[in-house]
Amino acid sequence: MKLLFENWKRYLTENVEYFGADFLEYKNRTSIGENPVVVAKDLFGSPIGEGSTRIVFEVGTDFVLKVINIPEVYADESELEEPDATGFTKSHKLRANKYESDLKMQMQYSEMFPRTFETAEDSSWILAERVEPIKYKKLLERLGIAGLVNSKQQYKMAIEIAYQYMIDKNLHDKDESYITNMLKEADSYMADTYNTMALDKTTKKDMTDTVPLPPSQPQSKQKPFKFNFFDIPKKMLQNTEFLKILSTAAFLSIPARELRAGNLGISRLSGKLVILDTSLW
Repeated sequence: MKLLFENWKRYLTENVEYFGADFLEYKNRTSIGENPVVVAKDLFGSPIGEGSTRIVFEVGTDFVLKVINIPEVYADESELEEPDATGFTKSHKLRANKYESDLKMQMQYSEMFPRTFETAEDSSWILAERVEPIKYKKLLERLGIAGLVNSKQQYKMAIEIAYQYMIDKNLHDKDESYITNMLKEADSYMADTYNTMALDKTTKKDMTDTVPLPPSQPQSKQKPFKFNFFDIPKKMLQNTEFLKILSTAAFLSIPARELRAGNLGISRLSGKLVILDTSLW
């Protein structure tokens, strides 16, 4: 698998025409010192996304260019090593691209992040596969919790608990029998964890809610049933795909708040759920 991925990446690198003439021009102009943000806007138009450390541009239909978020005009390089309004320096921003494009990291956490195909020598930009952010409702459906979550606050609380659970139980040993035992213990552990969390916005309704049965059932059977809030993080942990996301995030210290709809998407190459932005590694 590793050899196939390395060969595929090498093939694309040696045949950069695959990415189009505009990308070739971008690569050439930035290699001689032109501002990567200015050139990207000139060749690819307005960005399709922007974060604290990087700006994202569309390259064709299948790729995106992630450029470090620096001013289009500045006095000298030393100015960029001062923290900007978000608290990041140029070094922080370069590091985000270095981590994401690292082949060893991509192989170790395959299918967890978008694939990278081209990288600037100084890491000021990377060319990666395009992944559309998943919508909130679609994410709930994919995790199997659409019928349980009734607010984004509930989702945030559940993510924090599942994430902390992963850290405390240290699932990185990939012991499947241990994971099975972990899930059996989840209810009591989560109750203890929740009681120690400082969730100021928690309400009684967040903890336990009444959900009506589907209207297709006879009226005589329309009896409300109760579910426990802790069913939500437990289902997150029972979802094999999301369990890998949680484990990766916990191991790499990617904050739980980053595991939200806007920062998760479906890879066009693998069809799997991936983490889009790793700026906070």
